[in-house]
Amino acid sequence: MRLSMKYKISLGNHLRVLDLLIFNLVGIIGFGWYQATQNNLDDSLIDGLIVFALISFLPVLYLHIEYYYYNRGTELEIDAYDKKFIYTDKTGTTETYSFDDLSKIIVYMPPHFHSNTMFIRIPFDTYRYAKIYTKSGKEIIITCLMARKVQDLIGSIRGVPVEKKKRIFASILIG
Repeated sequence: MRLSMKYKISLGNHLRVLDLLIFNLVGIIGFGWYQATQNNLDDSLIDGLIVFALISFLPVLYLHIEYYYYNRGTELEIDAYDKKFIYTDKTGTTETYSFDDLSKIIVYMPPHFHSNTMFIRIPFDTYRYAKIYTKSGKEIIITCLMARKVQDLIGSIRGVPVEKKKRIFASILIG
């Protein structure tokens, strides 16, 4: 029996990553609507709601665009049985790597993923990514837009050292 998984950007992954932002924005709009119907909506409350919405929205927008830029048009297939993975980059070039060809994997994720808690404080806490390094020096970036649970994807690659790094704001350009 072969155990092979394919990963690429999908609409479902886009929406799952954005779910906390959508929840926050619906809450902000709902609270504003409630206040407006109760005639309690003044300028300072509107300003506060706009600031809160921007604080929620702008970091998510940045990370989402950055992650999409790095993974659009790429595909990864992991064959755990044959201990190899096939990576197709943006140009359509496909390369096959044995797990033995990998030197290390670094996973960048928010602190709550390290402690396995379900408490998420901010909308960009759902963003995480991994860098897979080959022994030849190539770096492959896999984001949560490709694989919703990056840490599970990395767990299927056996025999390669994995380092986990905490990042409150998991930007690829910062890590």
